[in-house]
Amino acid sequence: MTQSLHNRTFRVGSNDYTIEMVNGLVRRHDLAGQVGYDDNVIKIDDALCKSRMHEVMVHELTHAMFEEAGYADDDKIGSEDEVNRLGKVLHGMLRDNDFGFIRGEDRGRPAEILDAFLQDIDTHLRATPDPLPYIRETMWRYWAYKEGMEHVDE
Repeated sequence: MTQSLHNRTFRVGSNDYTIEMVNGLVRRHDLAGQVGYDDNVIKIDDALCKSRMHEVMVHELTHAMFEEAGYADDDKIGSEDEVNRLGKVLHGMLRDNDFGFIRGEDRGRPAEILDAFLQDIDTHLRATPDPLPYIRETMWRYWAYKEGMEHVDE
């Protein structure tokens, strides 16, 4: 039994979903996991092996993605069968590939870089009568950095 997922939070759309490991979910309800949209809690049975917990987590997050995309009340999209299929493929893809490059993790410390760009924007907001061109340029430089461009020709 592992608690490695307990209290982890995942942002789906504009909502944060928190994982709660619970005892006996399979036994009591015949469910390995369940997502609640009223409290944004994903419950996962704590007796599952680690790999099954991860698969169930991705499955429940897939339900949350359909909910946040507005398909919650659509009978044609987001069925349990579709979530099962997409969830399994998504789980394998996330498990077997390193997506750190999307967050800029392979290019230094992204939080510090972003903070520097935001400080630059803040400086222009306070000191410039028309800060919009400077903000655009700073945002462009940050985007270029995230995309891996060494320099940006303006």
